[in-house]
Amino acid sequence: FHILSFQHIVWMVNRLLSVLGFAHKNGIIHGAIFPDHLLYKPNTHGLVLVDWCYSVEIGNRLEAIVTEHRSGYPPEVIGKRVVGPATDLYMVADAVRAAAADCGVPKPFKAILDWTQASSLHARPQDAWDLQDRWKSIAEELYGPPKFVQLVVPTV
Repeated sequence: FHILSFQHIVWMVNRLLSVLGFAHKNGIIHGAIFPDHLLYKPNTHGLVLVDWCYSVEIGNRLEAIVTEHRSGYPPEVIGKRVVGPATDLYMVADAVRAAAADCGVPKPFKAILDWTQASSLHARPQDAWDLQDRWKSIAEELYGPPKFVQLVVPTV
């Protein structure tokens, strides 16, 4: 479906960063943050990240990649180097850009997405919860205090 407003993406990313913060705190890298691994619950503004079967512990290499999403992986995955939280966050940025294809990315959020996709693993943000704090701060500057924004998913 098409996202009508970047405000919808804001809550989706907020939920995703919460999930990743919890996983990373527990030493796990998902390794495949792609749109088809994200299940949204529009009525409750919920999100589920699925397909954890190839996740790895921080400091290991990803053993498998989703072939059709090869171009969405960061350099350390393609180069078969060790991964860290910044690996997942790189892929979050790619998913956001895809979701925002119809509505565009506001400039302050674009700066964060560019940072999360720096070519070096160590030049990127390393903590999903810190990134979430920045994300929420920018959202409040642009849109005001958090409020529920209805997302209507078309049915066939």
